[in-house]
Amino acid sequence: MRLPKFEHLQPGSLDEALDLLAEHGERAKIIAGGTELLVSMKLGLLAPDYLVNLKEIPELDFISDDDGLRIGALTKVRTLIDSEPIQTDFPVLAQAAELVAAPPLQIMATLGGNLCINTRCFYYNQSRFWREARPRCYKTGGDTCHVVKGGNRCFATYQGDMAPALMALDATVKIARKGAERV
Repeated sequence: MRLPKFEHLQPGSLDEALDLLAEHGERAKIIAGGTELLVSMKLGLLAPDYLVNLKEIPELDFISDDDGLRIGALTKVRTLIDSEPIQTDFPVLAQAAELVAAPPLQIMATLGGNLCINTRCFYYNQSRFWREARPRCYKTGGDTCHVVKGGNRCFATYQGDMAPALMALDATVKIARKGAERV
């Protein structure tokens, strides 16, 4: 399967990335590690016109244990696994990181990407041709769930491994958009 055509945008700072996302709205998606996004694009689940690449924004790639643990969204999963402060003071976080994908993907996958991963469904997460051969499901605006016969809602499940560990640690996540941020 081939990737759909898109324009790659490379901001140099978080502010520039937020400007690009505001400018292009729903037509843009964020990419960093790309381990989930590129597969979704190849399956035809997503077809953004623009990919805003955060990978080169250094202010989003960090682990700091000054005044409490702080982790940037671009921190690689492998970095979390290997971090001494995390292994020592927050072992549940290191253990959760070890559950993320296979080791070769852990060096590309990011904390932010794992937190923002889309839900998975045996029917939805297939090729476009597979999906077109069946009635639309709740996740695509239809009125059925193929996983649970007679189900009256979507039963797709969240697949991120890091969120439960962060919740157990009573962590907060800062989300930014142009002109605002939310915790």
